[in-house]
Amino acid sequence: MIDQNLLDAVKTYSENMTRPITFVLGSGEHDKRAELIDFLSKIAGTTDKNQFR
Repeated sequence: MIDQNLLDAVKTYSENMTRPITFVLGSGEHDKRAELIDFLSKIAGTTDKNQFR
């Protein structure tokens, strides 16, 4: 689970970024994959400078 305070901190930090970041999830299966996808999606969703694919 991701805390709103963490999302706010990432958003604030991202405002000063000059280049975009792309999070790329490798193939594979594990018990926490769904949580990882949710986490990365939320982090990437804090700004248009972040992407998740």
